[in-house]
Amino acid sequence: MTLKSSQYLEIMKEYDEIQLLHKKELNARQEEIYKKIPEIKQLDQELSTGSIAKMKELILSGDSITSRQMKENNRILREKKKELLSRNGYPADYLEPIFTCKLCKDTGYDENQKKCSCLNQKIIKKLYAQSYIQRFLETENFGSFDFTYYSKEKEEKFPFSPYENIQNVYHKCKDFVRDFDTCTNNIIFTGSTGVGKTFLAKCIAKDLLDSGHTVLYLSAPKLLEQILPILKKGGTLDSELQGLSSYIYDAQLLIMDDLGTEYTTAYTITMLQSLLNERRLRNHATIITTNYSIHDIKEQYGERISSRILESFHVFFLYGQDIRYQKRERQIKQKNA
Repeated sequence: MTLKSSQYLEIMKEYDEIQLLHKKELNARQEEIYKKIPEIKQLDQELSTGSIAKMKELILSGDSITSRQMKENNRILREKKKELLSRNGYPADYLEPIFTCKLCKDTGYDENQKKCSCLNQKIIKKLYAQSYIQRFLETENFGSFDFTYYSKEKEEKFPFSPYENIQNVYHKCKDFVRDFDTCTNNIIFTGSTGVGKTFLAKCIAKDLLDSGHTVLYLSAPKLLEQILPILKKGGTLDSELQGLSSYIYDAQLLIMDDLGTEYTTAYTITMLQSLLNERRLRNHATIITTNYSIHDIKEQYGERISSRILESFHVFFLYGQDIRYQKRERQIKQKNA
């Protein structure tokens, strides 16, 4: 992976700033508690001076019993602190170190000095401007999903009403996020324009990003026409695409939006098949959104890809009225009201 040293330094500076911010916050908490609960300040002083004294004793004596006594004494003092905090209405861990990412403790690397998932996600953002998806994640998520755009009236050609269907799909998407670390699954959202396919993909992305997973979002034309062909042919890539290339295969979740809008050739079909196979071998999840039905996918991309999707993807078919049209109608009504 190619990452400019200046980009890496920018990322590590972000970690330094996060650590400094949390340190200031912890210091402010400590001052607050020392004023309200002076006993805790005494306990902290005892922990500090006691540890130093015990350590000197341990060095001089070389006695393992002293070491155990020191650890036990410190444990008792820390438990007293937690008890005092709880008794005064504070969380027991209120004076514990604060971390944005508990996996790496805001350093970017885990205890084995391997890149943390939060560092990988920062690198993705540096290498590829995901402003499109980042801009919408705060407003397009599970919490803001609006079921009122889906009719409760059942149509003859469908076994469920659009409302019943989207309720079912919504909860399965929540299950997908819940089980993400223990069960590698893939999803394809199919259906006509404006029924919520991309919105649900963003909902999943938001929750996984919030829980420290790496998510890469690319449109099908960008991926199949501009990136993969160059990678496979060994063409010259700019530094951003060189870095991005590994994440296409290694991101814990790849979202490929609007499959079917790319210019389809025999070569892009081969690229798509290779991508799906490689990510499957690496046990990484993929989400595809498309206006195509499974029958359309078979016609457009062939038997191998359609069978691969049926075999290893959960197929969620969304239907109903175009939500974008409904939103415009609601806005017009509000203006005229």
